[in-house]
Amino acid sequence: MSATTEAAALGTDAIDVATAVPVDDGNGDDDALSGVEDIISAILPGACETWNDAQHVLFQLASICFLLALLLPQVIKPHTWIFRGLLILGFIFMCLWGGIAVCITDVIGWYILFIVMNLVHVSYLAYVQREAEFEKILEDVYAKIFQPLKVTRDTFANLVAARGKIFELKQGDVYAVEKRTTSEDRIAILISGTLRVSCEDHLLHYIYPNQFIDSCEWEAFRLNQGKQFQVTITAESPCRYICWPREHLKYYLQMDPFLDAVFHNIIGKDIITKLYLLNEQLIRKPPKTLNMVDIRNSVARDDPTFTMQRLSQLGSPEDFAAFKPRRGRETTFY
Repeated sequence: MSATTEAAALGTDAIDVATAVPVDDGNGDDDALSGVEDIISAILPGACETWNDAQHVLFQLASICFLLALLLPQVIKPHTWIFRGLLILGFIFMCLWGGIAVCITDVIGWYILFIVMNLVHVSYLAYVQREAEFEKILEDVYAKIFQPLKVTRDTFANLVAARGKIFELKQGDVYAVEKRTTSEDRIAILISGTLRVSCEDHLLHYIYPNQFIDSCEWEAFRLNQGKQFQVTITAESPCRYICWPREHLKYYLQMDPFLDAVFHNIIGKDIITKLYLLNEQLIRKPPKTLNMVDIRNSVARDDPTFTMQRLSQLGSPEDFAAFKPRRGRETTFY
């Protein structure tokens, strides 16, 4: 056999070996990707004839930010802020990817627009959700009366803005005179100071800060039981109070059913507190009993069948003046 014939035979054997034993050339991943590309090309024929490699790390980071933003649960309190922050961060990565990796001006322009739009929206949210402002002297009123009942600062600020005005009383000034001052035109909350409530020179109780001044009259007028104060309210010390016109406040509360329910709640508690203070005086004089409901009716009604003259049975005005409930009795409406 000639040398040429032997070489040809060896070449044929080498080809058979190469065919029978595949050699790992490190292109297994490319083959897998090629398989995926073939599947996509079969589903969308003619869509992509050639495929690029995986994109830059900036593109991957942007995709991760978008994924986290979409998976963020809404139960998280600052959900909106985190969501918008992740979107803006993703848009920044995409903008950098468009300028560094692919160098496409369209990508840069669109994502800059998305960033600006989201920043404008975040600024609007910050403006809307900013902490409502009202006068500092009303902070305690809000914290002790309205905040425990889930009234937001915005709602309280709007309530104050609904023709609520702050007035001052000097020591000895009179807020209302029995059977003279009408009770149909206002309702007020004491901000600071102490008010003395009396009837025919007999002390009934004191009004302390964060309590309604004329809650009994408000309720009596609502029930059409009286249009005049049945008590005299005098400033024991310099006082400040916030006052609303009745009709305007009623109209405003009709527009906000939740706040209307809150008002009825705190007014009811305020009336109960006043009845409690009156009952304390009755307990101090057990032999000289007096019906608490009769006292409440005499405070609220215009023409009571039971007059406050019967309070004289409880003792002299000096006896009443000596009794001052502890400041611990102040209502906080929790």
